[in-house]
Amino acid sequence: METIEALQWLKKNDLFDWCEKSAVFLKKIFIPCLGIQNEKLLIIGDKGAPGKEISAILSGGYYLAAQTMNLNAKLVIQEPKKRGSIADDDVIRSLSELEENNIVFINLSNTLGSIRELGKSFRKLCKKRGYRFVSTPSVGAL
Repeated sequence: METIEALQWLKKNDLFDWCEKSAVFLKKIFIPCLGIQNEKLLIIGDKGAPGKEISAILSGGYYLAAQTMNLNAKLVIQEPKKRGSIADDDVIRSLSELEENNIVFINLSNTLGSIRELGKSFRKLCKKRGYRFVSTPSVGAL
């Protein structure tokens, strides 16, 4: 699910307030740590397991922080994946549409899943396209 639907899901599942609280702290990562200028941000997370939705909260928090700083950001939240699973279509499409030399944040309770025709490895895709990335795998592990 992409940005609007993802934000609605966060609100419906009583996670949006947590996202807003975390956004205050996550803003510090964009400029002081990453030196973001005119880059686009793709933020990918998953729903996590009940009571372990930290990946969704982090993803929503990064998105809200980016919005308060007028950064060009897109949020995608998928179903949690296990080894051997395929990433949701929204994730694969968003990665394929992201132009070179931008930034990807991934916050996942386990793994991203296969990105199919984009390649066997997320890291190799990032290297090939010049993406910088911040990766938080296995947070709130299933």
